[in-house]
Amino acid sequence: PSGGDEPLGRIVPGSDARTAAISADAERRAPYEGPRKLDAALEHYDTLDAAAATDLLGICEEGLAREPDSPQLAYTKYLLVAKTGPKEKASAWGEQIEAGPLAKLPQALHLLAWATVDPKAKPGAAGRDLDTALAAATKADELTAHGDPSILDTLARARFWKGDVTQAIELQKAAVAAAKSEGDKAELQRTLDEYLASAPAPASR
Repeated sequence: PSGGDEPLGRIVPGSDARTAAISADAERRAPYEGPRKLDAALEHYDTLDAAAATDLLGICEEGLAREPDSPQLAYTKYLLVAKTGPKEKASAWGEQIEAGPLAKLPQALHLLAWATVDPKAKPGAAGRDLDTALAAATKADELTAHGDPSILDTLARARFWKGDVTQAIELQKAAVAAAKSEGDKAELQRTLDEYLASAPAPASR
C-alpha cells in the first residue's frame, strides 16, 4: 500500500487496527470484484445456470445503479435475464436498452442480437428472444448503412429463426456480397446454402 497505509501483514492479529485495515482493504477492492465476477461468468456463459445468473444479476444491478448508462452493464444484464427468465422480462429490458445505452452503438446491438440467434448458443430460461434480436439487428444494420457483412448475417439468421426464409436468403446474399475476405465469403456462403436448402419449393403452374 502507498502513503500512510500500514501493510496488513504488519498489523497485530486480532487488533482493532488489523480489523479496520481489513475492512478498509475490502472496501477498496469491492468496486472491482463485481465486474471481475461478471466478466468471468460471461466467459463461461453457456454453462451458467439460472441460480448463478440470479446471484450475478444483483451485482449487475448494483453496477447499473452507479452507471445507469453503461452499455456493457446493460448488455450483461440482458444476458443474465435471458438465463433467469421469464422471456417477457428479457424482452422488456432488451427493448429498453435498444432505445437507451445501445441506441447508437451498432456493434453492441449486433452482439445483443447474436447472443440470441447464434446457432451454437444454448438458450436460457427465456428461450430465444427473437423479437429483441430482430429489432437489435435491424437497428444495427441501419446504423451501418446495410454494409456490414457480420451484421447482415446476424439479421438474416434472426429472420430465418422467425420463419421468414425468403428475406433471410436475400439478406444473406447481401452479406456474402459485402464480405471482404475469401474466407468470410465462404463461411457466409455455407449459411446461405443452409437457407436455400430450407426455401419452399416454387409453386407449380
